[in-house]
Amino acid sequence: MVMRFKHSTVGIGGEPLVYSQMSEQELDELANFNPTSTYGQAKQASPEDFVPGHVALGVYLNII
Repeated sequence: MVMRFKHSTVGIGGEPLVYSQMSEQELDELANFNPTSTYGQAKQASPEDFVPGHVALGVYLNII
């Protein structure tokens, strides 16, 4: 069961509210949008070389 809510047409002070309502086709296009067809496949970033903390500290202490 889909519940639809009626939007208010006037705001505080009686000013008309302006809003855009998307059609079902536009909603379907957004729901099924696939960015890989636009930008291509995402590239995996190469991992940096891992240096354990105790090794980095040892190198740092040998420099001082």
